[in-house]
Amino acid sequence: MDEQAPVPWGDGHGDTKGWDRASIANRSRKPYRPDISQEDLTLPNEAGRGRSFVLCFLCAVGMTFLYICIPLWVFGLFVEVGAWMALVPLAALAALTVLLYKVSTHETRELRVLAKEL
Repeated sequence: MDEQAPVPWGDGHGDTKGWDRASIANRSRKPYRPDISQEDLTLPNEAGRGRSFVLCFLCAVGMTFLYICIPLWVFGLFVEVGAWMALVPLAALAALTVLLYKVSTHETRELRVLAKEL
């Protein structure tokens, strides 16, 4: 057995891997420069108005179920509720869809302004 196993107290002479290799000791490695083009820095095309509205609607459906329907169901277990229980999630769905769409379009406008400054 010619090769000796590396030990913590060894000098690392002849190691080709690890922290004692010559490229680290002599700092001969060239600095890393990533291959980034101008296309990599451009913003992706945003979703159109229709697609944005559909995505906001789908998010609003999930939020309505999670934040409105489940608490109303738990509330309905303890208190007798009427027909208004079916109207509350529908109103919340409409309100959340509009709110999410407005926030989405506002953020898109802000990103367009920021992209022009860069």
